[in-house]
Amino acid sequence: MPRTSIDRVKDENQLLGLAFGLFMGFVFTAGAWGLDIYEMIRTSAQLPWLRLVLGAVLVIPLAGLVGWLVAKTDSALVGLVSWLLTAILFSYWAGHVPYELVSGVVGRIIPDFQGQQVYPFNVSAQTRLLIAAGVTGVLLAIGGAMQTTVIDSARTAAGTLQRFFAFLVCIPFFVGAGIFTDMIIQRPLRQPLVVIDDLLRFALETEGQQVDKTLSRSMHLGAVSAIRPLLHQPRSLVLGDFDPEALGSARVLVNFNGDWVRCWVIAGQPSFCQFSKDYYGEGFDCLWISEVQGGKACTVKMAGEAQTWFKGWQSQGGGPGTWQPEISVRTQYGAVAFVTVKIGQGTYDCRFRDIPNLTLETCSPTPGQVTGEGAAPQPTPTTNSQAEIDQGQVGVDSEQAQALLPEAKNDLQDLPFLNQYDLSVRLDSDQTLHGKLNLHYTNSETVSLGSLYFRLFPSGGASYGNGSLNVSDVKVDGQNVETELSISNSVLEVKFQKSLAPGGRAQVSMSFDGSVPVDYGGEDTAAYGIYNYSEGVLALAGWYPILAVYDEAGWHLNPASFVGDSVFSDTALYSIEITTSSDQVLAATGVQIGEQQEGELVSHRYVSGPARDFFIVASPDFQVKSRVVDGTKVNSYYLRGQEPGGMQGLEVGAKAVSLYNQDFGAYPYNELDIVDAPMRNAGGVEFPGIVLIESSRYDTPDNSTFINTVAHEVAHQWWYNIIGNDVITEPWLDEGLTTYSAGVYFESAYGAEGYQGVASYWQQSYDKALQAGKDAAVTRSLTYFENSSDPVMYGPIVYSKGALFFYNLRKEIGDQAFFAGLKAYYRQFKYQIAMGDDLLKAFREASGKQLDAFYQKWLYSP
Repeated sequence: MPRTSIDRVKDENQLLGLAFGLFMGFVFTAGAWGLDIYEMIRTSAQLPWLRLVLGAVLVIPLAGLVGWLVAKTDSALVGLVSWLLTAILFSYWAGHVPYELVSGVVGRIIPDFQGQQVYPFNVSAQTRLLIAAGVTGVLLAIGGAMQTTVIDSARTAAGTLQRFFAFLVCIPFFVGAGIFTDMIIQRPLRQPLVVIDDLLRFALETEGQQVDKTLSRSMHLGAVSAIRPLLHQPRSLVLGDFDPEALGSARVLVNFNGDWVRCWVIAGQPSFCQFSKDYYGEGFDCLWISEVQGGKACTVKMAGEAQTWFKGWQSQGGGPGTWQPEISVRTQYGAVAFVTVKIGQGTYDCRFRDIPNLTLETCSPTPGQVTGEGAAPQPTPTTNSQAEIDQGQVGVDSEQAQALLPEAKNDLQDLPFLNQYDLSVRLDSDQTLHGKLNLHYTNSETVSLGSLYFRLFPSGGASYGNGSLNVSDVKVDGQNVETELSISNSVLEVKFQKSLAPGGRAQVSMSFDGSVPVDYGGEDTAAYGIYNYSEGVLALAGWYPILAVYDEAGWHLNPASFVGDSVFSDTALYSIEITTSSDQVLAATGVQIGEQQEGELVSHRYVSGPARDFFIVASPDFQVKSRVVDGTKVNSYYLRGQEPGGMQGLEVGAKAVSLYNQDFGAYPYNELDIVDAPMRNAGGVEFPGIVLIESSRYDTPDNSTFINTVAHEVAHQWWYNIIGNDVITEPWLDEGLTTYSAGVYFESAYGAEGYQGVASYWQQSYDKALQAGKDAAVTRSLTYFENSSDPVMYGPIVYSKGALFFYNLRKEIGDQAFFAGLKAYYRQFKYQIAMGDDLLKAFREASGKQLDAFYQKWLYSP
């Protein structure tokens, strides 16, 4: 039977429908994976084409089939429904491509990963898939409903080019759907690679140049300090493990010609890079301390096969002691890493997985290695090179690392040029002290320095009372130098014989003697009791000469304060030897790493890790209770007869550490001490790794005042020690935020009612200031309040009104943005000195809101 013109039209429609579908499938593919492959190639990513090929292999043929089917039915309704369903399939496919499908292909291309889920499908992927399906469905449904009309126009067009132009009307819908799919699914997975590649390029481009500090900070140049020797090597990048909930953090794995590196990207910003062998070495160390030495619980896990290997290893001779395994990384991809570990005479091939926790999955002898008793790993003592420390190269194997949690040890590699204080001090029974200081100083400024300035706070009076600190025998690099005292003998200028250029190093040594006030030095002083002997407790704040801060404004040499805090200091490393009588129970910044008794005297050795200063408190009457939380040992030191308060302080402190770890960022230190001490004019005072709580508050441990004081002072570990700020010019930055942080503790411990109760207290305190006509801007300096007619208003304004700012800001931007802003601020300025604008910027970026009017109302207006 001869074909009619109607049959020929149908055939042509179907052919055009097939062409339409194939073309729109190509357009969607270009939108969904085109930019992805471009960025992957630009960043030297491994297998850059993989996601594009896997996407196109389904999308283009399926689109062609759907286009043909819709043309065959010649129905706009069928076009709408068919393309809607196709959009859902496209989204499902695009959502799974980066996970199971990439994992499968990687396993075929790289035999080590066969059967390994290097990118597990997760909660975030599911959510993003659903969002993509919704938007893509709408766009493709609109474009699909137009297909029949478009094909009619194409069929009647005069030529091939005109037919092609008829298709163009639908391109925006298909390419838009593809671009949205890329934005919601692909971009979060490639952006960490882009971030790290940009950082590595910038580091290479500026190598050997003096980079502006602001630019260096904005580019996070310090993140590559540990891996600079590799930067000239050829490299390839691959996405490692990532936060499965929201993709808020990710690791980028960089292969520098066989040397593997892990770089952390948090909230879209590079955080730090470390050698992968060090990362997995820390994992082995953590397991070793937990399983063999009986130390604290380890966050690294062992699967069944690895446990069997570990027990077998022990049975062959592995026993208590220290070890130093040699780690090499064979290959990594996604959440899976294959490493070779040599322990003693044995060599083993092991597999780690990083999601959800770092897990040692399996270990087995390397093929060809002799196993058995003769090959049992032998413990190897760890050695430390003092010369290496003296040169500023403090690594994860240094003594300082003992003050840090395993996951924080690499912070030392990111801070290679911290100044180091080597101190020795003898505490005598007549409340005097005698010590020596060796400061290993590096000029990290951009200008030459002719002098260094040291603060002698006990000689400055005010909150330190009427004690003293005197210095003698000052030398620089072994040579006597000229010095000058000023500001009531509380500032010591040490003058260089020749200016110290940027990057230059010097060793400053001196002897010092101090006299400690007894019972605050009398009733007429403004002393807090932080440099004091009372009721058998010796508290030593500012007991040694501490280097002043130098920045763009010059040296910060403000006199000691009598209404607030006085210490504004840079992060440094402390190695301390403290000699006391043997009956003294000692608490101090950092951790004790050694002890030696000679007669009735005991010498205690402490290291701090990165800390802002070093505090000591001692008493023969201290009792101690401890609890481990998130790997940190929280110690409660309380005086005899105060056990209920001591136990409550421990309970509150442990809960606060856990909560603040979750809401602000991880506390990096092995220990935190909460200490019962007599004080006056202050309910509590913070120091790095240790806080004082006024003794009388232990009498009523269930009182909210006691609980609030502990929660407040513990929060200062985040907002004062780990992130520093100028406590003279911007006291609100740590005190207002710390006061609010205690409110977060009450919210967690006592629910909404407890949170509102604390907020009501802040409001009442501030209202009293208003009624007295004493309002002021939260951002006023400490000097402003000291010089005002009523310095006591410092508390209601900086603490209470400052806390109300954060309380209302959280309501303004919502919980998610508020805590995301705090976490970003903590990550970016950890161990650094921040300014108020840095915190405010973090909230702007986290919320996406312009908050200037809000800030003006709460911070800058009286």
